[in-house]
Amino acid sequence: MKILYLTNNTFAESNSIYRANALKRLGNNVLIENLTNVLSNNFILKKINFDYITGYKFIQKKINNWIGTNKKYFLDFAPNLIFIDGGELFGPEAIKRLKFLNCPILLLNNDDPTGPRDKNRFNSLKEAIPYYDFCFVVREQSIAEFKKIGCKNTFLYRRGYDEVMHKKKKYLEKIPNFHKSDISFVGTWMKNENRDHFIYSLIKSGLNVTIWGNRWHKSDIWNKIKPYHKGEAIYGKEYASVIQGSKISLGFLSHTNRMEITGRSYEIPYAGGLLCAERTQKHTDLYIEGYEAVFWSNIDECISVCRKLLDDNELINQIKTAGYNKIINGEFGNEKVLQKIINQVFEK
Repeated sequence: MKILYLTNNTFAESNSIYRANALKRLGNNVLIENLTNVLSNNFILKKINFDYITGYKFIQKKINNWIGTNKKYFLDFAPNLIFIDGGELFGPEAIKRLKFLNCPILLLNNDDPTGPRDKNRFNSLKEAIPYYDFCFVVREQSIAEFKKIGCKNTFLYRRGYDEVMHKKKKYLEKIPNFHKSDISFVGTWMKNENRDHFIYSLIKSGLNVTIWGNRWHKSDIWNKIKPYHKGEAIYGKEYASVIQGSKISLGFLSHTNRMEITGRSYEIPYAGGLLCAERTQKHTDLYIEGYEAVFWSNIDECISVCRKLLDDNELINQIKTAGYNKIINGEFGNEKVLQKIINQVFEK
């Protein structure tokens, strides 16, 4: 199958590219097109994140012109499917213009476009929803909300791990020492999510925690957590190495993003880590608590759970193994998830 894959997130270590490469591994001919070059290049506009906060409204003419410029190129490629990953750059006119290719247009979005957190970011996308043939989302609430806006063919899909980029190393001793820790969190500092204060509470209780990720300097307690911050965002194989090298891996959720389960919930066990996450119905439906993963409902419970684990290396290894087996025996990898999506589109 020929797939025209459109995204604005094409640096080598991104989930978007992991998905595109998974589609290739499934035997598809995938033409990846990067829309990053249509974003505002003015320094001041970039500094204030102008396109993001205006819902990409003011780049729609660029997007539409880009489609027109590449019309013959796309016709020569003759795709069977247009796969739009993310989609916040595409307004309604852009999707309508892509109809000349006479194939299904699919949107896959693993954010929360119809939720409250990102404010205007998804304005253009929401206007375009009625013109997609298929939409795939990760929250049950989004299904009804997308259908209400106008996409009748809206389906739930499950985020998972990437079979190549998140694969654990065969031998633990190959993991660099600076990737090893008692407890780690790999992720971004998020405003109003309290991740920094939660982690600092763990540290104050005497637990050894390492932090990897962007924007932590924005925390109001940066000076207190700075010694535990080991580096900026890490991805792919380096991310998997830190997970495998940690005795315990924290899995925070974004409540402002209506999240009950996240990509880490699948990636951590697959990479050979021990998932220690907030207790939600989604998590307890997926894993046997205390056997395949561990959960908590507040800081005090998290501290207690971590202390118990760190006193028992055998238990840590047992849970890591059981969690890994649960994940690899399910349909949680990118290849299986994406093949299921393609089958739904073409009703195989």
